[in-house]
Amino acid sequence: MSHELTIATIREIGELMQHSSPHDRIVLLLVVEAGEPVQMGHAAKRVGITTGAITQIADRLVEQGYVKRVREITDRRSVHLEATPLGTKLVERAEAQAAQVTA
Repeated sequence: MSHELTIATIREIGELMQHSSPHDRIVLLLVVEAGEPVQMGHAAKRVGITTGAITQIADRLVEQGYVKRVREITDRRSVHLEATPLGTKLVERAEAQAAQVTA
């Protein structure tokens, strides 16, 4: 995905998500684009936020139904975020709208 399309996608996600911060949108995009569960600490590093902030963002995204928390079987302290079908659909819709805007 190009830089311009990524920025447009984040903007479009904001149009589709109620009461979301830019960090909420970026974390959702990161989790959906990964296509597999993303360790919360890794997501925090990628976005440039603290582990406390990623916890608050995860709480909001889980509450809205866009992601779910997944614990490691071998280490229950390790928590991952995984996109739900609703979260994936929202990002796909935002990407389609962003592609039209940047075309």
